[in-house]
Amino acid sequence: VLIPHPYPLPLSPLARFLAHPLACFRFYAHSLLCWLLKRGQGGSDLSTVAHTPGIGNTTVTCPAASRARPGTMRHGHDGFRYPGLTSVVKLASVALALFLVQIRASPGDLVVSTDFRNKMWTVFAPKGTASKVGLELDFAQNAIKLKDGGDYEWYFEAPADFIAGDMALAYNGSILVQLQSLEWEGEFKEGYDIVLVSSKKGNTIGIKNIKKDGDTSRHYTVPVVETAGWEYVNPVVRRGGGQLRKEVVREQLITTLNTLTHIRVRGGFYKGVEKTQLRSLRVVQGVMAGDEVAVEAVASDGCCSSRLRACVSPVTYSLLFNQPGLHCTEYLTLSKGTIDVGDTDTAAAGKTLRLQPETSAPDWDYYVNKRMEITSGSATGASGTISAYLGKLAWTVGSGITSLSIVNAGSGCQGPGKLVASAPSGSGFEASFDVLFSIPSFIVTSGGVGCSGTVTETFTVNAVTAGAVTGFAETAATVTGDGYVTGSAIVICDHPCAGVGLAAFCNATGGDVMSIEITDGGSGYDLTNPPIVKCPEGSITATDPDGYGSEYENVVNETVVARGGSGFEAFFSTDGNGVIDRVLVTNAGSGYSAATTFNYFTSLTCIEYTLTPVWSGYFVAVTILANGEGYTGVPTFTIYTGGDLCEGWTLSSQIGENTPSTVFQNASALNAVYLGLGASHVDGMYNGMTLVLTSGTAVGGMAVISSYNAAERLATLETSLTALPQTGDGYAITPTPARVLQDSARSVDFLSLVAGSTASAMDCACGGSSFTSLDQCAASSSACAARGCTCTLQLAATASSQTDVYKDEVLFLTDGSGATALVAAYDGATQTATLAVEGSAFGEYGRELSSNVTIGSGTAYVLSASYLARVRLAIGGGTAVAG
Repeated sequence: VLIPHPYPLPLSPLARFLAHPLACFRFYAHSLLCWLLKRGQGGSDLSTVAHTPGIGNTTVTCPAASRARPGTMRHGHDGFRYPGLTSVVKLASVALALFLVQIRASPGDLVVSTDFRNKMWTVFAPKGTASKVGLELDFAQNAIKLKDGGDYEWYFEAPADFIAGDMALAYNGSILVQLQSLEWEGEFKEGYDIVLVSSKKGNTIGIKNIKKDGDTSRHYTVPVVETAGWEYVNPVVRRGGGQLRKEVVREQLITTLNTLTHIRVRGGFYKGVEKTQLRSLRVVQGVMAGDEVAVEAVASDGCCSSRLRACVSPVTYSLLFNQPGLHCTEYLTLSKGTIDVGDTDTAAAGKTLRLQPETSAPDWDYYVNKRMEITSGSATGASGTISAYLGKLAWTVGSGITSLSIVNAGSGCQGPGKLVASAPSGSGFEASFDVLFSIPSFIVTSGGVGCSGTVTETFTVNAVTAGAVTGFAETAATVTGDGYVTGSAIVICDHPCAGVGLAAFCNATGGDVMSIEITDGGSGYDLTNPPIVKCPEGSITATDPDGYGSEYENVVNETVVARGGSGFEAFFSTDGNGVIDRVLVTNAGSGYSAATTFNYFTSLTCIEYTLTPVWSGYFVAVTILANGEGYTGVPTFTIYTGGDLCEGWTLSSQIGENTPSTVFQNASALNAVYLGLGASHVDGMYNGMTLVLTSGTAVGGMAVISSYNAAERLATLETSLTALPQTGDGYAITPTPARVLQDSARSVDFLSLVAGSTASAMDCACGGSSFTSLDQCAASSSACAARGCTCTLQLAATASSQTDVYKDEVLFLTDGSGATALVAAYDGATQTATLAVEGSAFGEYGRELSSNVTIGSGTAYVLSASYLARVRLAIGGGTAVAG
């Protein structure tokens, strides 16, 4: 490990130690190790200790030039000596020196850099922001933004874990900020544009006048040096003089960096409403003492050679204490994890590995030229440089919510309404929903008068068997009455009656009940507190003026919904004194609009009654009004206007637009492609993205889209294809650059792993029998129907031979069907993918094939892919690593 000296310019030993005790203690350890080695060898000119990287041994070179008197150590051009330590501290320092680990850094390297997708920032606002939406993540641009509600002081604030490593490396370096004002109004106001928050009281500092009034989108470079104008945010009064201590000097700036807890970037610049976006922030290491004369090591150096500097070799490293300033170092981002899927090809010059998703970066090229070391397992000790990294390859574009489907229609809605979405990030989505109604019940608001016949009939329960009603004391022959209608009996079981479920049907002729039939005896009844049973004295029907049988305007899940309700039926009874007391709805019906009217069939004398229907609306169509942007994770939808009392509804959604489709019409030029009917309606939507032809005359062709005309669905390409794309040719579009997918100069070919044509038709099997679709399989037997079928698909010969490399990825058919399916499992030996299919043994996934879909042999497809890295691993002198 090469530990940089904490400060580049002369400070007192005490000031150095107090500001950066760990680095100073490590320096003492190295110094004392050299001194003790010389003492042990009688003051010889050179002493070394063997070192093997990764195990903890160290080669320390102690030249005679540094042989000062015991207990002192001269370092560089600083011109001072470190005081001697006690023997106890010397021994502890030597012990500590044996456990140093390698940290490499050099001027201009990144110390930290933003990745908002994986490390979300927050907002620091002492008095709030009055924002309606809050902090938003633009996932596509990997940026964050916020729109405030007026004149507020607020900042984007980095999380605590963003401050990683030795932030003192930023001294004499810079903070690079890309800031964008999206909307603003009002007067520009002064404030600290960047604030460095210290855990040490009184050491939080800030700098002003970085952003100017009128700046829209700019890159700002903020020097991290005391002469740049850094000030104490909360200055304190100097001792004795009575003046505020506002300016920051060198030692205090370095102390702030060593105690840094947060970085804040101002977002509130104007006194009116504004929307500010932070696109990136990077902290760059500065030039420290000695770095100005440092020269990069080359392969012929043999680790330092004759150069008076420290350097790193693949086997050992040396520390030269007689050099001016610090050691030459290079900072590397540290990533750890397990190899999710390994390459089994032992003869391959390079290996394609899938890194651990939880700890790996989603951005392409993120690990290119980074060194991988295997720290456990059969290949422990192997290392190599990553030559290509795919990140997360997707065949969807945009980060808005592009489609919704109704999973559960819900109930209870009193009308249509509008929806918004919430997710771990994202904003701007809005949709409207329409409802149709059933009528599950009626409320007797006013029972009226004159609604009973002149003679009433009653039926008394006299037989109950095991809680079920089995008979009445009366028969139709023993009672007479008038005013009754044929229909379902009204059963009243108020407390203390405790049974449920009794149903009976009355037959009436000329108003007289001729018979009553028990259709369901129910349960829980007893003769002590029997139910009251009445035959109906009127009925209710419904009429929808929209007319039954016409089609509803929208399409839900590709199913046409009939406009105009049907099926409603209800009956009512009276209290025997002419007042309606109960309404029994025997069929709530469905498909009714809010304009539905009701027909009441009562006696001629029944007047002044009011029966109020209870509406229960359910979702029948959802229309997206705005897709929004920046959504990640699974969105949750909320009704924000209308839709009163809706409950039990569930929607499924898709983020981004699936691009795989087929060419709409023949191309007229080699650098032009007419995209499919479902292509974006936004000009420039695909600009800079990569188009891949998956079938047809130009199959295998790949080019970057330079412009997109939405009206014509015409994509113009930067380079020409080898053949003219024809109507029906398959294609797909991805934001991943073409050079990342395929680059012969670097022997990189991820494209053949993720694009191809099926080697056989989809096979849905159950009990030894095979079928071409899940529906056919399920129809073969009841056992198969009960989720016993498994659907598999053999991919192209160019597909990966690594088992489960495609697990949890998405298969997109590029045949124009729009079908997609998650890969539930993958057998590399046979190149066979098990697909998620609705109703199969691998159903209930986020993306499923419909149960009636068939996939034939030779069907073009593309696959998403994640965290694939190309690396040649070797041990020691270059022996290739087996799989």
